[in-house]
Amino acid sequence: MRLWPVALALALGCGPSQRVTPGPKPLAESPAVERKIRAESPEVTVRGEDGEVAYVVRAETSKMTVGEEGAASGALSGVSGEIRKGGQTASKFKATSGEVDQKARTLTLQGEVTVTDEARGIVLKAQRVFYAEAKGRIEASGQVTVSSGSALLGPVDALWASPGLERVATPDLYK
Repeated sequence: MRLWPVALALALGCGPSQRVTPGPKPLAESPAVERKIRAESPEVTVRGEDGEVAYVVRAETSKMTVGEEGAASGALSGVSGEIRKGGQTASKFKATSGEVDQKARTLTLQGEVTVTDEARGIVLKAQRVFYAEAKGRIEASGQVTVSSGSALLGPVDALWASPGLERVATPDLYK
């Protein structure tokens, strides 16, 4: 009696042959993706840490970068929008150009900048305005003036103001 055919069958297995196919290779972490876009009439909404809208920026044109997390940043021209506080519009702004950074929650306005509290009739004008939502203040520089009715303050080199322009002072006196 020959045992080798039985041993061979047991060693090779019974039934049709099975091929082991290796699984897919694990994907390596892909680098962060940034997309550069040009847009006409874009609107960027920036939210504070509390999730409330901090400010809204509109522009005639823009060159923006959108990161992997969806946060936009970039240069804007023909800028307008509003700074919000407590769910309400605190002030409105206009400028020739600007830069917005959704992730850092900052806004820089340049060229004939006007910030207005329409409810109180207060107007701040400057060559440059920087607003960081985390700081909660407007930092204006370059021939800054503030007017309300017939009263006029300035021009001065720099003024800081609350988002609704209810407090305005030089940087050394702003608290």
